[in-house]
Amino acid sequence: MSIYEKKFTTFLIAIFFIIASQANAQLSLGVRGGTNATTMDFTNNPEFRLQKPLYRLGFQGGLFLQYSNSPHVGLQGEFNYTQKGWAEATNTTTNTQYQRLINYFEFVTLTHIFIGKDKFRFIINIGPYAAYALSATEWTKDMSSGIEVSNPYVFNDEDDNRLDYGLLAGAGVEYVFSFGTIHLEGRYSMGLGNISNIKTTASELSQNRVISITVGYAYNFRKKEKKTKPKKDLQ
Repeated sequence: MSIYEKKFTTFLIAIFFIIASQANAQLSLGVRGGTNATTMDFTNNPEFRLQKPLYRLGFQGGLFLQYSNSPHVGLQGEFNYTQKGWAEATNTTTNTQYQRLINYFEFVTLTHIFIGKDKFRFIINIGPYAAYALSATEWTKDMSSGIEVSNPYVFNDEDDNRLDYGLLAGAGVEYVFSFGTIHLEGRYSMGLGNISNIKTTASELSQNRVISITVGYAYNFRKKEKKTKPKKDLQ
């Protein structure tokens, strides 16, 4: 992690602690998990103009911290483990199919909007994310024989960009119980950083595109109001 990333993370943590100290603040700590349908945008690559990359499935899960001091708007920070990647259409020359799955550690900051005053509410999340590729696996499948071979993908610092960043937006519903909140949410994540540094043989654009469905649970920390003791009458 670079010095700028450390400073940015420290700044965000400090903000959460400052706003949490307000009298009417509510904090929620939760876990979330679900499925990714993920592909790539290789827009400027002539090869992929003819064969559009396909979606493949991956996992997403992590922890989130939520703060709200307003009836309808709050902040949400997330630390996620998420899988992104793509599958290619069958190469008609070799009759093979190629797939890659990349495992990321992801940090997300969101504006959390909730609509409704009762226990059942609609939610909207929007904000940026930054992610770092931890590892990757690639598959090659012979479509004639059905034989599939997988190998760990070895990152090359000159060719591969392990840092991914972009924007995401999501919508869903949540239900507030006495013991916490559960939610169901769908999201679309649009990468703005290119995963490949090669511009001669690869696409000028190589950006992650992810559709995800997740469920989550959060425990709500509500501050108890201090009760004032009645004054005794002096007789």
